[in-house]
Amino acid sequence: MVEETVQKQAADTLLERGVRFPIPAPFLLRIFGKKTVNLTVYRPKMGTLIYISKGFVGMEIDATTIEDGDVAQAYALVAKHGKEMSRLMAVAILNGNWRIKLFAGMLGKWLQWQLNAELLATLFMIITNLSGVQYFTSTIRYLPGMNMMKRRNLSPVEDGSQKAE
Repeated sequence: MVEETVQKQAADTLLERGVRFPIPAPFLLRIFGKKTVNLTVYRPKMGTLIYISKGFVGMEIDATTIEDGDVAQAYALVAKHGKEMSRLMAVAILNGNWRIKLFAGMLGKWLQWQLNAELLATLFMIITNLSGVQYFTSTIRYLPGMNMMKRRNLSPVEDGSQKAE
């Protein structure tokens, strides 16, 4: 029990600090000898999560057809959705309304030319794990039982305290 509590606290601490993700440095930094830069990815805020979710749903990718391993289909997906994936990763990194509006396109294009497919997949997994979508779905499942306008018996007596006399 104590070990689980410690693990939960450690995970929460990591989520607050974010996860560092090394990527190749821009050209100007490479001139001065810096090979990589670290991007820190934090837990997405709700607005960022909505933005990313709309982007993924808009792609209309069927996960069952991807698992077949067809190389031609994989290249078609990259051609069709590669730029949008890079942009969505940029949105997750920026994680703020004005930062997304101002810099998502620029950062998305930069990531598109800096990340290979493996690094993009790693970044995607980090963002997916940090997103906490499972908490949102739990909330959605809980909401139907919370109809505040529904009439309820709040008295300790089974018949209620508002009996007609």
